[in-house]
Amino acid sequence: MDISSLLKEFNEALGQEIKHIKNVGGDVKFILRNGQLVNSEGGKFIYEFITDVPIELDYDTPINIKYADKSIGGSIISVNGLKVLLGLNEDIGSKIPEITIMASAYFLLEVLQERINDVNSQKFSFNTDLAMKAFGFQNSDIGADYNFLTSFNDLKLPISEEQKDALAKSLGSEINFIWGPPGTGKTTILSYLAHELLLRDKSILLVSHTNIAIDNALKQIAKILKQKQDERYFNGLILRVGNSPDKDFFDQFRELNLDYWVKEKSKELNIKLVDLERNLEEEKKFLDEINNIFEIVNVETKTKEKIDKFKIDIQKTKTDLTTAADNIREINKSIIDIKEKIQKAENSNLLIRFLTGLNPQKLEKQLNELFSTHVKEESRLASLQWQLKSQEKNLQDAERDYDKYKNNLAELLKNKEQTLDINKLVEESKRRKEVLAEINQQIEFIKITIQGLTNEIIKDAQLIGTTITKGYLNQNIYSRKFDVVIVDEASMAPLPALFFDCGLAISKIVIVGDFRQLAPIAMSNDELVKKWLRRDIFEVFGITEKINKKEEEARMAVLKEQRRMPEEISELVNKIVYTDILITKRKPPDKDKKEKEIINSEPFPGEKVILCDTSDFNPWCIKSPVNHSPFNIYNAVLSVYLAEQALLNGVDDIVILTPYKAQNRLIHQLLDDKQKVNQNISKVIPSTVHRFQGCESDLVIFDLVEGPMRHIKWLGQGFDSDAMKIINVAITRSRAKIVFLANLKYLRKKLHEGSILKQILEEAIKRNYLIVNTQEFFPFIKIPVQKIESIKLDNTIPQFCNQEFFFKAFVKDLSQAKDKVVIVSPFLTINRISSFEAIFRELHYKGVKTFIITKPFKEQKLSQDFEKELADNLKELNIEIIPKSLTHEKLAIIDRKIIWHGSLNILSHKNTSELMIRFVAEESKFSEEILKLCGINIEKITEDNIIAKRINELNQKGIGFCPDGHPLALKRGSRGLFISCSNFPYCKKGKKPLTLDVIGEVFGKKYLYCENCGSSMVIKFNSKTKSLFLSCSKYPDCHFTRSL
Repeated sequence: MDISSLLKEFNEALGQEIKHIKNVGGDVKFILRNGQLVNSEGGKFIYEFITDVPIELDYDTPINIKYADKSIGGSIISVNGLKVLLGLNEDIGSKIPEITIMASAYFLLEVLQERINDVNSQKFSFNTDLAMKAFGFQNSDIGADYNFLTSFNDLKLPISEEQKDALAKSLGSEINFIWGPPGTGKTTILSYLAHELLLRDKSILLVSHTNIAIDNALKQIAKILKQKQDERYFNGLILRVGNSPDKDFFDQFRELNLDYWVKEKSKELNIKLVDLERNLEEEKKFLDEINNIFEIVNVETKTKEKIDKFKIDIQKTKTDLTTAADNIREINKSIIDIKEKIQKAENSNLLIRFLTGLNPQKLEKQLNELFSTHVKEESRLASLQWQLKSQEKNLQDAERDYDKYKNNLAELLKNKEQTLDINKLVEESKRRKEVLAEINQQIEFIKITIQGLTNEIIKDAQLIGTTITKGYLNQNIYSRKFDVVIVDEASMAPLPALFFDCGLAISKIVIVGDFRQLAPIAMSNDELVKKWLRRDIFEVFGITEKINKKEEEARMAVLKEQRRMPEEISELVNKIVYTDILITKRKPPDKDKKEKEIINSEPFPGEKVILCDTSDFNPWCIKSPVNHSPFNIYNAVLSVYLAEQALLNGVDDIVILTPYKAQNRLIHQLLDDKQKVNQNISKVIPSTVHRFQGCESDLVIFDLVEGPMRHIKWLGQGFDSDAMKIINVAITRSRAKIVFLANLKYLRKKLHEGSILKQILEEAIKRNYLIVNTQEFFPFIKIPVQKIESIKLDNTIPQFCNQEFFFKAFVKDLSQAKDKVVIVSPFLTINRISSFEAIFRELHYKGVKTFIITKPFKEQKLSQDFEKELADNLKELNIEIIPKSLTHEKLAIIDRKIIWHGSLNILSHKNTSELMIRFVAEESKFSEEILKLCGINIEKITEDNIIAKRINELNQKGIGFCPDGHPLALKRGSRGLFISCSNFPYCKKGKKPLTLDVIGEVFGKKYLYCENCGSSMVIKFNSKTKSLFLSCSKYPDCHFTRSL
């Protein structure tokens, strides 16, 4: 492939992925809490927060936070289980209760696409030939250089023969790959290589997909350089660019800190900058005083004008009052005169009336008109009196304000020991502004000079360690060239980013990684995305194919001696994944001691590999309808329980790994709930296997999740599949002990013979590793015949319960409900529901709302008579039935904390033997996450019911008529809110545009304002979904929307 074709395909692949992310919602928002400032470095303030939900954003992703009505920029440094490390551009305090984070999941891809286009248009120097060689599109020189300048013996650096070979090949070849399976010392060989290249006066760019890998490599390099007192280390020529996830990293290795050297080399400039900023504040203060005088004079003048106007208005009102009073007197005289005439007419005969012109009817009409005029004039008089009172009050307020402004001005002038001279103040203001402009210019010049120092320090550095992302984000890095580019954890690197960083090399590229571990992740199923964003560099170069065929690759060195994990763990993957190349060597004494301590601790002391078998309980596993990812409630509870046992016994480096995002969310929420009462639980890291690649832990709890109600497909794949890489990564993260959570009976039956997972489980069984029945972990509830009131249940530990005792225990929990009960029962029977009638009635009287989620009655094959009888009975008890297709879950949640889960259909059980487990969460988030993953949103159902009620009320009031005279109806369907004829589909003339007033009536007035910026919302039309929605009026500055 030629360079132009490659760059074109990179660009198209990135474009497709960006488009896909935007379509599924690329702008993300989440809340972090319990933040604390842990450090400040590189112009960033480093904060550690706790997250309520797993965060899937890449490291270095730019973010904006909302805190105290401020919007502050920053970036994500690392995500480690519940803990999130942020680098913010401003100091927001030492303790932060809660912040809102907003980020774009596609931002980094857009920048990378821009860099690829820059390469294509040759905007800067780029070594296309060497980058193409790294991808195997051009031939490269092969060699080996054993003439090491490093004195390994003098520096007491242990080096094996295979490490010497890897080092020699890397030094002697243009392009060299180092295949390093887990624990084989990739970081060590990288540090040796970097040191050797420094001795040869080569400049180096060391990049990795993760911050952790960069820190680990730089730590070893720094220790070697410090040991030999290398002046390059102490003169700022070895740099770590970017923020470290290790809070103590720059305290231990300050010489690696770019910000440290910028401060060192700009001391004099900073002293001058402080002086200038102090002068700036003084000038601003003086100018503010002048502006204050101008403002007071201006307000004083305007207030005087108001006073004069008020006086004129008052005089006019008084005149109008006099006129109104005179009019009322004249009307009163006329009324008396008319009354006398009416009296005279009533006492006269017709002839006299005719001769004197006294007509009673006309006189009565005149009298009524006078009375009406009198009322109007009286009203006018009262209005004028109120108006006069208001005007006089306004005049008093204005005169008081005028005196206040006059006194304030006098006080200001007195303090400045001067008289009011506007012309003089104008001149002084002009002069001060010129001084301010000059100071600002000097400050800007110093800042640019300091920034220039940053550029200069990076330009002069001989070794820079940073992430692959920073390689294309930081212009100071990609605008210079390096003799050698070294890429660590290369299998995880997105290929376009890797290609870009490789093009910054002048003469050599060394790529280190393990192609038996996970490749990059992408969301789109586009073919170019699969080709360039889901494959790793080893596959592109052809190495994976050669190794699979048992062929050698001349451009690759292999590391085989692993010292991370015990042999018992290593052998699970050695034969099946690595074809028996791994050799387990003894760890250094300190690490060996630590390993033994972990192995001899709970859970399962003395064991290194443990299979926790869930077969007897046989928990179901389903794919969440929300994110189409599998989850297993029982496994989540069990994995956290095991982690707690380890914590209690002094093990504090624990990770719970799972292949699936939904399960990780569930475990994450359970740990988060427990953290409220046990801060120590934050030491347990919940993670997907993908997210934890490149890390390691003393104890790995590997939750396989799979179980009944789900067809195993992806995780059952064979050799060289994604499933193999997932399983390999999970197992090889362990330094001492691994615990599998697996439904062995189900997996051994369902997995085909070629499945890597089955092979590994069978290997563990064949080696007689410990198998534990998980039902042994928790006690069984056994309730003797007694009154429900006297039953006591243990809320501190999960408990099993069979069908014999379940209903007594369950009714006991129901009797103590205070807020809400949710029962998920796929099937219903009248007899079983009738057995709960008394307790349901009690709940209704207590005001406890009960929801029953069950299959639609048609799926249950229930008669209409049964449906009506059931509906009438439950309606009487204020129980809401929510039909849900394909409901397999058997579940009950009481007051968001007490959870029952197992194989028993709560509202239809008859005679079968079943098993349930009961556990109590500390907070409500775990139970809420369970319902969410099951596709059950009680809050939304309640909200939809309220909205439906409001729509019904509006329709009853009436919202207009169609051209044919039928009433219009407000409706809400799959495409949202709309108005049509109530006689639709027979009449289609009733379309009427929605208004914000109607939307406000349905959803509430708050719905009409943006949640992000507070601006008003506007109605817009989505041409794809053919539906209306609300969008922030500040778009495109604000992207907030609301559905209808």
